Amino acid sequence: MFQPTKECLIDILESARPHGSKAEQHLIKQWILPVVKETGSYVIDGAGNIICSIVGKAGSKTILFSSHTDTVKNPRTISNIVWPDVDKNNMLSNANGGILGADCGTGVWIMLSMIQAKIPGLYVFHRQEESGGIGSSSFAINNIDLLDAVDIAIAFDRAGYRDVITHQAGSRCCSDLFAIALSYELNKSIHSDCLAYIPCKSGVFTDTANY
Repeated sequence: MFQPTKECLIDILESARPHGSKAEQHLIKQWILPVVKETGSYVIDGAGNIICSIVGKAGSKTILFSSHTDTVKNPRTISNIVWPDVDKNNMLSNANGGILGADCGTGVWIMLSMIQAKIPGLYVFHRQEESGGIGSSSFAINNIDLLDAVDIAIAFDRAGYRDVITHQAGSRCCSDLFAIALSYELNKSIHSDCLAYIPCKSGVFTDTANY
């Protein structure tokens, strides 16, 4: 049973998850599916994207939250990685230089926590982001009506403490005003002593670019 604990986060992050790997299937079967099944409102589309909806109040904004289930292939072909100590800023890293599952396991953990807390939104766990956004490309093509109803799309797919991305894939993806407002809300966190979110225009690519 998923609980938004450090132990669950570590289990998600300690393995690299190339697309189709046993580690990716473990993430989906052990953590994602049990949580979305509890909502009673989820589908898995033809590309393997897992889509879960929690309806908000009438007239409220529709927010799409996304993350992806895969990681790049570990160049050292290590599937399970020994977890190091947490540093003074509560950051987790891998001392042996292998690939952690944090990209985008952290985003998956955040979304599962939000779903369990019944925060309204459209939640999409994308497949094959690291292969060029294959899952999100299919999602965008086959869910035009669904995306037309979305007011805001937020992807949890960025390293570090502070970046709220305004530009990715060579173009603007949100206004500076929106990024400032989102940064302000995030900085209300009880962990604001080590978080200092600000707008950033140096994004590269994640699934929302395909919308």
